[in-house]
Formats: sequence, structure tokens, C-alpha cells
Amino acid sequence: FNEEPLLSSTINPAYGASCPTTAEEVCYRPRVVIIGRFGFYHLIALGVVVMATTTATFGGARKILFWREASSGASGLAYFLGENIVDLFMAFIYCVFYVAAVQLMVPLEGSFVLYWMLWSVAAFTIMGVAYIISIWITGLSEAMITGVILSTVMSLFNGYVPTIGDNAYWSYTMWVGRACSNIEYNLGYGLNTTIPEICKENSQLDESFNCFRDPDTDELISYYDVVVPPIQREPTLQTDFIVLVAYGVCLRLIAFVVLKTADTSKQR
Repeated sequence: FNEEPLLSSTINPAYGASCPTTAEEVCYRPRVVIIGRFGFYHLIALGVVVMATTTATFGGARKILFWREASSGASGLAYFLGENIVDLFMAFIYCVFYVAAVQLMVPLEGSFVLYWMLWSVAAFTIMGVAYIISIWITGLSEAMITGVILSTVMSLFNGYVPTIGDNAYWSYTMWVGRACSNIEYNLGYGLNTTIPEICKENSQLDESFNCFRDPDTDELISYYDVVVPPIQREPTLQTDFIVLVAYGVCLRLIAFVVLKTADTSKQR
């Protein structure tokens, strides 16, 4: 990813400053679009790292520690929240170094701060999944392997993989993928996310006038919508972040219920 930009939409030099009618697609559409590959492998890497480290929070010997505290009358909720706060604080710090390394290797146009926020929120959500797995599965090694495999499979539903990622609104990876494309293409490269008024007034205008249409429905769409997968159209970064945080909170509620109900014979 460090050899070329994630998006190149300049006119092909072979055509000079003009664009022949027979070569409109070659001229005006991006010649290099690899944000999909970047987002896909990036999510796999982040998911594997977070799963492999967070499954130890309530797994293995740490689970025995919880049983001991619960048997002595300590609050299970306080223990659970304490572990969450420590993990979350460390995740924010780790993501700074994670994003810094990626920014050095990949020619990204998106903001460092926005990427840090995105990967921190993504880690927050993935940690919720890791908690459930580590509590549900007794062995630490088994929980870690299960988490790594699950995070890898979930990366297929981020919207960058054709067909598999279609309508995957239930997957946290899809919302991460939407936000990633938004940060890079919209806020980084500044791709137009609106439909020009001239396109609405004259239905005969084509791509040479920046009037783009959905190949399936023939409806007018923005240039941004042409570049990204259909499920990532109409970017709303706030919504993506809110959904990811909501997923993380719900997953933690499930994890706490599982923690309190699993192995009740070893708690008082």
C-alpha cells in the first residue's frame, strides 16, 4: 500500500487535458482504487490484535480471580466495569501507536485524529465480542483462537467484498468500513457527495459533466457513491460512530449477563 495512493482519479495522461467521448470511463473514474484492500486487511489486523489480547481479560486465570472476588461478596458489576475501564484506557493508547505506524506506511489522505477515533471505537466494539468469547469458553487458548477466527470471518462483511458484504448492516465491520471510506474519500480526498443541480435539470448529461448514475437503477448518484460499494453510499460519520458505540455497549451488557450466569456454582 505504500507504493501508490489509495485513490487516483486524475485524467489519464495518455489523453492529455481532454477526454474523448469514447474514453469517458477511463478519464473520469478512478484509475487506482485500493481502499477496499486496505480496509479489509486493516480490519483483519486490528481484529486479530484486539481479540488476542482482550480474551485474557476474563479468561484463564483471570476468570478464577473473578470467582474468588464474587465468592467473597465483592460486586460483580464493579469488577466488570473496572476491567472495562482499564482495557479501554489502554486501547486508546495502543491505537495511537497503531495509527501512527499505519500512517507512516500508507499514503493516507484522511486525518490522523479521525483514524485514531475510528480504530479506537472499532477496538471498543471488538473488545465486547472478545469478552463474551472469553467468558463463554473456559480455556484461554481456545477462546483466543475462536476470537481470532471470528474476527477474520467478520472482516468479510465490511462491504468491500462483493456480494458477501451486501446488506450486512448487522455486522460491526460494515460500519467500520463505511467510516473508513468516508474518512479517506470524503474528508481526505474531498470527493463530491452531492449531485450537481445541473444533472437534475438535464437528464441527458453524462459523466463528462460529473453526472453519474447507478448502473442497476439508473438513478443519479454522487461521485462518492460511484467509487464506494453500494452499502457505503451516503456517508454519515456520526451515525457510523454511534452505531459502533451502541454495538459495543450492547455486547458488554451481554458479556456481563454471561459472566454472572456462567459457573454460578463457583460464585456466592
